[in-house]
Amino acid sequence: MSNGDTISYVPSSAQPSKAPSVYRAVVHGGLVRLVSEGTGQLYEDACKYMDAEPALATQTHVAAHLLREIESSLRDVLQPLTSLSEELCEECGKPISGKQCICGRPKGLTTYQKEVDAILSALGFTADDPLTKAWRDLVEKQKLHKYAHRDSLEMPRPADAEFMEFWGQMEAVLTTVLDRFETKYADVFPRLDALIQKTTPTKQDAKTFSSTFPHNQTTHKYFFDNLKNSAWLAPLRAQGMFKKIPDPVRAEGGGVYYPPWPPESYLRHMVSIQPANVSEILLEVEDTENELVIGTLVDIAAELPEENRLPLMGRLAKWI
Repeated sequence: MSNGDTISYVPSSAQPSKAPSVYRAVVHGGLVRLVSEGTGQLYEDACKYMDAEPALATQTHVAAHLLREIESSLRDVLQPLTSLSEELCEECGKPISGKQCICGRPKGLTTYQKEVDAILSALGFTADDPLTKAWRDLVEKQKLHKYAHRDSLEMPRPADAEFMEFWGQMEAVLTTVLDRFETKYADVFPRLDALIQKTTPTKQDAKTFSSTFPHNQTTHKYFFDNLKNSAWLAPLRAQGMFKKIPDPVRAEGGGVYYPPWPPESYLRHMVSIQPANVSEILLEVEDTENELVIGTLVDIAAELPEENRLPLMGRLAKWI
């Protein structure tokens, strides 16, 4: 989005009732590139609900639920840029992460406001910036909660002017914040280096990697290419970081792109150190049509000692 496609927040009265395709492409692309593909899919589906013809009675509630998940995911990725990444829970004294502490104590509105303010400050937005006012307005008036949830036993809320104002405000916040985050994306890598250098990583460290760093090829490739410590294998496996294989990407004009699988470099390094665990991981990976990764899995299996390769014969036959 740093290529000139920036769309800053403007007053809701100037927002179109339905964002043009280029606007949505910027939002979707930024979410996929800077947060995760899954977050981009949440936004894609929210747009589908808003565009459904005939209109769905519950479209505003479902779309608002999806927007709330998107905003939460964005905050999870941005929070480590602030000093709040080490904020301690008043209940258990442990670091707060995401929407609630690891002890389960949910964050209150005050903490939510503090988190948003810290993110805005870290991204360089001033108190009088329209974007700052727009995001704070969403928080202070609890709009995401309001539009996602039902109103007692009343009929679902319609996509009226008030809701469309909220929708436009939310899209503009996402676009502007993602654009600013992209200019600071390099700050992610020192944090990755600090994580990689941990000698005795925990399950919480693996969770930190999976939920507070951009979930994309660039970040994951950097992490796994530089990871040499076998102590990471167990917590990453417990977090499910080796199960999912990227799906093939089919181009509109024909042809198929097979994305690489970032963990492969780390698993190849682990073959001679923890062959039994690598063998078990290969048994756990999901079935895939990604031919590039299938070839990678076969290559890794071929490097295993015979006793660790034998349990894989059924899968190898399927892959080959």
